[in-house]
Amino acid sequence: MRVAIIGCGKQAPKHIAGYRAAGVDIEPVLADLDEARARALAQAEQAEWSGDPKTLIGDRSIEAVHICTPTASHYNLIVTALEAGKHVFCEKPLCQTVGEAHNLAIRAGAKGLVGAVGYIYRFVPAFEWLHGLLNLEDGAPLGRPYFGIFRIGGRGSHQPWKHSVSGGGGARNEMMVHMLDLVLWCFGDLRNIQVLREGLLRPRRTIQGHSIAADAEDLVVLSATTSGGAELLLEADLLTPAFSQFAEVEGDNGSFFGSIQPHLPSFVFLERAVGELHAGRNELKHGGQSPFARQMAAFAEAVRRGPTGNLATFESSVALMETVSRLTGAVSGED
Repeated sequence: MRVAIIGCGKQAPKHIAGYRAAGVDIEPVLADLDEARARALAQAEQAEWSGDPKTLIGDRSIEAVHICTPTASHYNLIVTALEAGKHVFCEKPLCQTVGEAHNLAIRAGAKGLVGAVGYIYRFVPAFEWLHGLLNLEDGAPLGRPYFGIFRIGGRGSHQPWKHSVSGGGGARNEMMVHMLDLVLWCFGDLRNIQVLREGLLRPRRTIQGHSIAADAEDLVVLSATTSGGAELLLEADLLTPAFSQFAEVEGDNGSFFGSIQPHLPSFVFLERAVGELHAGRNELKHGGQSPFARQMAAFAEAVRRGPTGNLATFESSVALMETVSRLTGAVSGED
């Protein structure tokens, strides 16, 4: 595939590396409003670059467009790409409002184009395991889930816009959406969502050698109830000096613990054996392709044959955006 990558910050090289690690043959063409940044990354990746993102999107040789720009710019860039007949992979979150998400899903569907969002946790072996455990037709090995904790903590202070409300940043958009997407994928719809704590603990940040005033929240704690009655706690922050992430689910036949971090154990502990899982501790061995490689391979496969498996589509992001909107008690931005 000949792929346009718009935005040459931290995520762009991960996308290229993901394709290459998965053995997908691509020709990346890079673009950024900062031409020097596009040129530098193109040189490092032995790729082409363009000084005009919109012209690049319109190039007939481009088959798919990756959006790796700040959240506030996603919607307009995606509309431009879809109108040009391009498949789209967008970094999370898809956009800023429920109305925008609906519009993008409808536009992509009407044109028969793949629209995908970068929710990488769907491709982590531990969470694929959890999804399978909770969605078996003949009953979940954990039994009836009744409690769960999902946590993600990041450092922050990477880009000013990530700590700006106007830029679409904050712990909710940058971090919590990952855990919400994971919970919705595993459990389905959520009820009784409550914001237990949302705040700004570090109002000043030093980013790229400059002190800036942050106005986007850097801590969010939620509670929610699944359709099956399990009580969940979700915590996300931009406060953790060393990245930390895990999920724990308790059921009346056992427990699950897993993480994207390979140094942490991922296991299921069962009181009674179920199928191939024995009573006691069942370990999941980390290894194989990286989640990024598997995600990029899934997108390339979707472009060829249509979305399947774990890929987060624009349609699934509508449900996620609706859930996020419920955190403020109102659905905003609907057309």
